[in-house]
Amino acid sequence: MRKSIFGFILLAMSLPALALKTTAPADSSIDGHWAVNVGASEDGEALLAKRMEEIRKEQRRFEERRRRQMQNDPFAWEPEFTPPEDTPQFRAKMEERDRNIRQMLGMTKFFDIKQSAEGGKIELVSEFETRRYDAGARTQVSLPQGQLADSKSGWDGEWFVIERNSRDGPRITEKFRRLKKTDQLEALVTIKGDSMLSGLKLRRVFDRAVKSQAPASPNVGPIR
Repeated sequence: MRKSIFGFILLAMSLPALALKTTAPADSSIDGHWAVNVGASEDGEALLAKRMEEIRKEQRRFEERRRRQMQNDPFAWEPEFTPPEDTPQFRAKMEERDRNIRQMLGMTKFFDIKQSAEGGKIELVSEFETRRYDAGARTQVSLPQGQLADSKSGWDGEWFVIERNSRDGPRITEKFRRLKKTDQLEALVTIKGDSMLSGLKLRRVFDRAVKSQAPASPNVGPIR
């Protein structure tokens, strides 16, 4: 019995990951103009606030350990951390960081999505950027925080999936599907890897809406 179980585990580990499909199943279109339904969505701001507080607590614990070490060993002295000055440049940098974080988590107010007839080509327009995907294709892209990542996309059943994996940074998985009973768009974002957001998962729901009047982002990406 043990040999059989062990052999099954080895076989499962050797099997390649399921390939994403290049065409969508019937009646799985995510095409349309979508506006976030706040009441039906998870609170991304609360999720971020909790994570940032966890990071601040860890920083305080680190500083306390460092102070104790310096008290016990004078030769372990390290310069005290000096907060950066509150300058326009610093504020702009923090605003860009916060924008990048929300972009990674998909915290957009709207999606304008164009899908080809077979689902092989998808264009996603959000308040952050415009991205185009060719289902089944693999390429390299830049993540919001600048890391280079391997990207692939395609259909896994009724879900359109986008995976962006950075070797030394975050691994982001986005999934989109139409909820047929309510005619809504469901979006899931999961972040793993080396990132301050690692372990976070955010689910959001979007209602059909009139096309957004917000200006299109200049950050138009290639076919991915």
